[in-house]
Amino acid sequence: MLQYIICCWKVLKQYLSHCSIHGVKYLVSENSFYIERFFWLFFCILSWWGCTVVIKDSICEYIEYPVDVTTETLYINWETPFPSVAICIKFSNELKNEYDIKQQPLTLEYSGSEKINTTAEELLKGYQSIYIPCQDIFANCSWNNMKFDCCNEFKPLNKTGVGYCYIINSRHIKPYDNSNIKFWINRTTESGNLVIDLRANKKSSSYIPRYITAYVLDNLQLPNIATSTEYVVKSIRKGHSTRTEFVMIPIYNEQFVQSFSIKQRNCRFTHEADKDSIFQIYTRDSCAIEIYIQEMIKYCGCVSFYYPVPAGARTCNLTELQCLSENKKDILSLTTIKEKCYSLCEENIINVYHSNKPIRFSHIDDEIIRIDFMSLSRPLVQYRRYIVYSILDVIVAVGSALGLFMGASILSFFEIPHWLFFRRDQINMFHRLLTAEDIQEIINRVLNNNVEIINYSLRPYSNGKIGFLGSHQKLCITTRHKNERKTFFFFMKIIPYDVPDQADYIIARGIFNKEVTFYKEIMPILYKNYQEERWSPNCYKIKDNYLVFEDLQEEGYTMRNKLFNEELTTAALTTIARMHATSLILEDRLSMPLIKIYPNAFEEKAFIWTGQTKEWIDAGVKAAVEIAKNLGLDSSLIPIVSPKIMEAIQVSAKKSNVISHGDLWANNLMFNNDKPPKCLLIDFQLFRYCPLAHDVSQLLYLCTSRNFREAREEDMLKHYYKVLCETLKTHQFSGQCPSWSELLQGIEEQRLGSLITAMLYFPTVLMDENLCAQIMSDSNRYSEYVFRDRTNIVINNMKRDLEYNNRIIETIEELIEISKRLNELPVPC
Repeated sequence: MLQYIICCWKVLKQYLSHCSIHGVKYLVSENSFYIERFFWLFFCILSWWGCTVVIKDSICEYIEYPVDVTTETLYINWETPFPSVAICIKFSNELKNEYDIKQQPLTLEYSGSEKINTTAEELLKGYQSIYIPCQDIFANCSWNNMKFDCCNEFKPLNKTGVGYCYIINSRHIKPYDNSNIKFWINRTTESGNLVIDLRANKKSSSYIPRYITAYVLDNLQLPNIATSTEYVVKSIRKGHSTRTEFVMIPIYNEQFVQSFSIKQRNCRFTHEADKDSIFQIYTRDSCAIEIYIQEMIKYCGCVSFYYPVPAGARTCNLTELQCLSENKKDILSLTTIKEKCYSLCEENIINVYHSNKPIRFSHIDDEIIRIDFMSLSRPLVQYRRYIVYSILDVIVAVGSALGLFMGASILSFFEIPHWLFFRRDQINMFHRLLTAEDIQEIINRVLNNNVEIINYSLRPYSNGKIGFLGSHQKLCITTRHKNERKTFFFFMKIIPYDVPDQADYIIARGIFNKEVTFYKEIMPILYKNYQEERWSPNCYKIKDNYLVFEDLQEEGYTMRNKLFNEELTTAALTTIARMHATSLILEDRLSMPLIKIYPNAFEEKAFIWTGQTKEWIDAGVKAAVEIAKNLGLDSSLIPIVSPKIMEAIQVSAKKSNVISHGDLWANNLMFNNDKPPKCLLIDFQLFRYCPLAHDVSQLLYLCTSRNFREAREEDMLKHYYKVLCETLKTHQFSGQCPSWSELLQGIEEQRLGSLITAMLYFPTVLMDENLCAQIMSDSNRYSEYVFRDRTNIVINNMKRDLEYNNRIIETIEELIEISKRLNELPVPC
């Protein structure tokens, strides 16, 4: 269980160390003091809290208030339906006389009756008595002074609790759009005028106007007991005209308003009627009517004969009407309607203005009741229901909060699975390389005594790419001895299993194994009896797939600018001279060339004209050719001279050969801050057995400028030669020190090979470390760049990076210049 917890902590720590969320890396940094961690923890928590509050408020706004309504006056293509007009017969003399119902049932009022045993069927039959044929009610109708057949447009309406109704231009009548007359107001009509003449002759005088109610409603409204009196036409009288004027305010809903829930937008659309609804479309009125019906059933177990009866329910008899009357207050309560019935999203608003009293006109027949409905003007304003907070607004608000308070982006969330899952195997893989015994052995070699190991961890040594033939990790080991806690840091070089193509190449070519052999077999005997300043870091653990060194950064050593000045070049040549002297001293002691003792160890790994190495060389040559063409140089010389690199790396038959580093670009030399600085060489994966001048020439061409070489090369060679001879003399070298002329001749022989090496190296080793890390950490990009074609990446980077551009151009120009004298150049021998 403990091991599982430790493993989870290491994975989480790895994530926190590399994620882009600001501040968290300091919480797990091995270099942070506890006061620093507390400081960052406090402000991280404060920022996270602020971020949470802002995100919570944004989400709450989206959930609770995503939709709002505003007014608009600048709309042109408007078209508004004329209101519906309903003529309802609410009562009849037959109901009053036959069943002795003194109060009108639509109000649910009930007064005592002697005929208490009246059945529901009898009441329904009585309800039919309030039906009056259309032609007996309507005399004439006109729309904008154009007469039309009233009974073609006025259609019977289902029961709504206010009696038998005829209604015109209502969405509740099917088919709604089947009329020959379009009752609409638009830019053409500007206004609308509907005139209705009702018959009030002897035949109809018993119920007109006594039991007639006229309503002016929106097309989606239904006349019911709760309809506002504002929408009821007042004071209709025989021989008179009653004018009802109104102004309509349409409402427009934006396209995606429907995507929000009913609760969020606080309204319902007509198509959102409940599945078991009596009405086919939803309106606030239909909802209210259904609630009245439900309340009737709840209190009395039946429904008034003035209302539609849902499936499974029944109509009340006369006795049960008394129950409805007694519970009238609860049944018709508006509180329930306000709680359960949402307003209609599509319902237009009508402001009605009634005339004070009917007007008598001489041309109106005394047996006619005229009702005149007139829109005062076209709509001058429109309500628009719009989205205040869309899901995009939430994303922007949340993203802004995450960026402001945490420095995070959407990609930060992809880092979570990347480090917790995809890279976990790599983390565990690197950790699995080390056992508890290995850790203890490393510490014992440092301290020479046993201490308690508390924990250890691995993390990338750098965010950028500082080397190309291994994965570089920082090993942190925390120990305790006599209640004293201490952390030690080490540099760990591992086969780069995280980039499979790169790992396969290194393993197949035996590159890592070459360096393992050097530190395991050759290095110990090189340093035996050596008494001068060391020229390489201490190696504490050697395995086939990793090497553990002292962390030179902890000792004050750093990599410097990739273009060395005189001070750094002098320090580097001092270290190289001591390494070469060590090689000569060892051979003098063994009386045998090292290449004969370790023939396999000195096998060439960098420049081979076969397989993937040849592909790497070809890709480098291709890029150089394109750059030369862009510069207007003779690019044809580059492919011709490139194979000459093989001559420069051969064992010399006439000159002194030594162990050569063979890979002396800037990152393989580290310097401290002493005056003058001390230098150590790292990464011996490409060491070879070559003449003295091989390393010296390589250093000068890979780490200094052409101007520096032309001005200071001889002085640098003299310094190297002086240190070489002094070191040999100090160690009582019995052989003869290589001659000065041998060194000078060797330098001339190595110039072409060093320039070819620089041509192949510079596009990669001089690249920005972060850009290089992006390429080398991706298997596909790595293979494309290293083995196939790097031209576009190199040329584009030359445009961005001036120093990168200048050094590559300088190298190619000098290479072509010296290639023109190819036949005059000395051949390495």
